[in-house]
Amino acid sequence: KEMITQKYEEEGERVKMEVQKTVAVSRTADMWTSVNMEAYLALTCHYINDNMQLCTSVLGVQHFPQNHTADNLAQVKRGMMDDWAITNKVKCLVTDAAPNMVSCARTLQIRHSVCIAHTINLLVKKSCDQIPALTSIRHKSR
Repeated sequence: KEMITQKYEEEGERVKMEVQKTVAVSRTADMWTSVNMEAYLALTCHYINDNMQLCTSVLGVQHFPQNHTADNLAQVKRGMMDDWAITNKVKCLVTDAAPNMVSCARTLQIRHSVCIAHTINLLVKKSCDQIPALTSIRHKSR
């Protein structure tokens, strides 16, 4: 357990130093509910490093028991940005199109972009629901 904790801290410091060198970062955020019906918020940072490589780092996953309001989301996201010292570097926040996420970006005064992959996934799911044969197959496979 100590080795894992040490590795986590070392990697966190390495990422923090690398992110400090960047001019700008974008962030993605996602929420989900566990099988125990507990909500979580994950924040990921995307940036270009000194070697001109696209890097992605998970900044954290946080239990989110409070209401999923834009203000509550903004407070937690601002705290994580402050923890990683990237508050002034974040240029875009990519999330789903949920009104609370869009409003959160507005509250944080960060440009917002809707995740196209999430939108396509919703479109495919909705389209598949319209095809009775596919619906039947999905129900049988569960």
